[in-house]
Amino acid sequence: VLLNVSLAYGQLGNPGWPKFRGNMSNSGINVGANVLNKQMWSTLITVGSTIPSNPSTGPTGTVYVGGGSNLYAMDPFMGTIEWTFHAAGTFASSPAIGTDGTVYIGATQSSSGTFYAINGSTGAVKWSLATTSPIYSSPTIDTDGTLYFATWGGAIYSVVSSSGVVNWKVTPGSSEQFESSPLIIQYPTNNAPPPPDEIVIWPGRDRATSMN
Repeated sequence: VLLNVSLAYGQLGNPGWPKFRGNMSNSGINVGANVLNKQMWSTLITVGSTIPSNPSTGPTGTVYVGGGSNLYAMDPFMGTIEWTFHAAGTFASSPAIGTDGTVYIGATQSSSGTFYAINGSTGAVKWSLATTSPIYSSPTIDTDGTLYFATWGGAIYSVVSSSGVVNWKVTPGSSEQFESSPLIIQYPTNNAPPPPDEIVIWPGRDRATSMN
């Protein structure tokens, strides 16, 4: 199977598109400038499967997208592939990009998963975290660098992005199956001390889970 990746001509507002639906609140909105209906480039990628992963952009504009078992880094101006990372499993989620350019993404095997932190410049693995259930959830990064993602088996993870150390892991209910991306609600800081951020995630069932 060949994937034709196209980039429309235009300029996204800062900070680009670093994760699934663009930002911590999953608004899917970014202010663009000089957006024209013109294709800049297209690149054919051999993937061998469908492409559920959405592309994200890094601090320098590099485009990252998962296809099959591969994660690709692509030049934003020419569409050339800068590097390819091959995972043990397939990418069913979308990457989130840290402020330092690190690429965070989960991969899924038949009954387990692996969450990766990958050097955005070289494609080298910085750390990885094994999970006991597949990962379809795209990660979200809080302003303090904390990562949040969930698994199909119903676990929600809070992870230190720099090291991969798990802050906490909770399983809200035995019937939950998470494949959505967590959103982060930041409350006003005019209180002392400010209230903690609230993490909200929708399972593939009939209700939302919220925690802080």
